[in-house]
Amino acid sequence: MVSATPAPETVIWNQAITLQDLCRVASGAELRLAPEALERIAAAREVVEDVLHAGTVVYGLNTGLGSLKKYALNEEQLLEFNAQVITSHAVSLSQQELGLRGVRAVMAARVAGLVQGGSGVRPALAELLVGMLNAGVHPVVRPNHTSLGESDLAPIAQIALVMIGLGEADYRDERLPGALALAKAGLHPLTLQAKEGLGLVSAQAYSVGMAALHMECAQEILDAFDIAAAYSLEGFDGNPSILEPVVTRGRPLPGQARRADHLRALLEGSNLPTRARNLQDPLSFRCMVQVHGACDEVLHFARSQVQSLLNAQTDNPAVDVQERRLIVSGNFDGTALALATDTLRLSLHRLIVMSVQRVSKLVWSEFSGLPTALAAPRDAELGMTLNNASRSMASTAARAHVLAQPCSLSITPNTTEGTDDYCSMAPNGVEMLGEQLALARTVVALELLFAHHALSWRTEAQISPSLAQVQRQMQAWLPAPLRVNEYIGRFSLEQLVKVAAEA
Repeated sequence: MVSATPAPETVIWNQAITLQDLCRVASGAELRLAPEALERIAAAREVVEDVLHAGTVVYGLNTGLGSLKKYALNEEQLLEFNAQVITSHAVSLSQQELGLRGVRAVMAARVAGLVQGGSGVRPALAELLVGMLNAGVHPVVRPNHTSLGESDLAPIAQIALVMIGLGEADYRDERLPGALALAKAGLHPLTLQAKEGLGLVSAQAYSVGMAALHMECAQEILDAFDIAAAYSLEGFDGNPSILEPVVTRGRPLPGQARRADHLRALLEGSNLPTRARNLQDPLSFRCMVQVHGACDEVLHFARSQVQSLLNAQTDNPAVDVQERRLIVSGNFDGTALALATDTLRLSLHRLIVMSVQRVSKLVWSEFSGLPTALAAPRDAELGMTLNNASRSMASTAARAHVLAQPCSLSITPNTTEGTDDYCSMAPNGVEMLGEQLALARTVVALELLFAHHALSWRTEAQISPSLAQVQRQMQAWLPAPLRVNEYIGRFSLEQLVKVAAEA
């Protein structure tokens, strides 16, 4: 589940690259590399050339990979071997293709890694990736079930196939052989030199690139859950005392303070304090600030991990320009990302469960004081539609429970004769995060639907200007008669957050 970011005309990268800039490139912005970035890549390449000419035996430079490291390579084998690194690792076990924005995110993430100067590839490789992004040459990537989270070898190799004139790519709405797509874009394939095959694929670019897109979407999701919760509080005639500043000060957690500020702003100008029906509401209403705040903290943690990894040297072996040597490294490990995405999926599950419970109370007449299923007795179709939508929410929450299971608990098989005896499973966690975000979007849309119908019964309600904007947007999205699938198709997270902030 990814959302769109407006793309500026040009993004210039040197070394400190932000998640926001990666998302802009993924959305179509032109990318350029600062001269210093190309100089850094070239300086690392010089070290590789010196070590190679010195005849020093270095893993992945003049030896095989994994359990094949026992085999030395002579100079005549190096060109063929580096091409084989790409062709042998470009495994695709699924027909499910990564979307255009995802492919661009992975390509951009690999460029971000190359400009850190630890890869030892020629500047021409980074320039070709940038040229492909700017020309719209998008390799076909089928990443599912191909990476354990040591390095994202297979997905990146599928991109690299096009760079050496193989594979397939989409160019101007046409699927073409890789070499032809490059030629039509005025680009040329490369012959990989020593270390460059491994220099391309020894990275977390798939996991980091997709995680960057998911962080952007997760922020929208969290803001949208605030909007849905505030809208439900209005529809429930709930008690807004939960937002009193003294409550926030009682637990000095930054995430809780941020969410409380947002919820207070959303409800500013409402007459809800005069309408509150209960001395104390159910926990799904009463604890919304605490739960949303905890999830805010998790999102900040996850973003910090992805931001750091975007600017990391993940190559093995890594190039030490100062000491002019190549060093065996484990920086490709994805455990930091696996734990971050595991925790974020779990926090999204909490948001989903709480939302489902608020909806349960809205349709439960003993709790809400409103008609059963929020429909008049004469409107049986609406009542049945909303009842069935609530069942769908419960089913969605059950699926969210499954997706919240930690990928980092997976048992890692011994592969490559036991050389690869630990793997993070980060790619699985990132892919499941995308699924969890999609479920969360659906749940937000459905909670807003129920809250909107609840509010239609609150004739005495004077809602806040922010939520009045949301109410008008909901009226535009809702078909008459109500068809939930059609409404879900019209619903836009980006538009929801935008209209709520405009008041």
